[in-house]
Amino acid sequence: MIYMNSKMIDSFNEVYSHKSLSTELFCILDSGFVEINKCVFFSFLWSDEYSDDITIDNIKEQFLDFSGYEFSINKIYIEDYVSKNIKEESFCFINAFKVKWNKVFPGKPCVLFLYFKSNEYGFSSVFSFHIKRIDEYVLDISSIEDFEDEIYVEILN
Repeated sequence: MIYMNSKMIDSFNEVYSHKSLSTELFCILDSGFVEINKCVFFSFLWSDEYSDDITIDNIKEQFLDFSGYEFSINKIYIEDYVSKNIKEESFCFINAFKVKWNKVFPGKPCVLFLYFKSNEYGFSSVFSFHIKRIDEYVLDISSIEDFEDEIYVEILN
């Protein structure tokens, strides 16, 4: 199921494509995932230094739940890897992520996030994900229109 606010719909219709993913972004997915204590992370973002901090109490204190923890760790800025066609590359990344996820974790529900924002530092495209869990929500889908920036959320089942 895909959810977007009205701000994102225009970008989605304008740039969504099925072109090939850039090599730089492909390397992120090619590095794979790591599973730690019921959480899944991008392998390239995970550091063994985090392992000391993974206790249920620490996660609840800092992130409220496992989904918030995964969302925070798995955040990547697309513009750090490509300098052209950032919106288009962002949607290509989503498509490639879904293929990789379904191959590695068939049948495991996942929530994908993509949002675009502009500020005094320029344009930013942020991707993140977390496992879908009962009663754990990073964003209330019913209030997606209230999100200040363009946002895309997809739930993989």
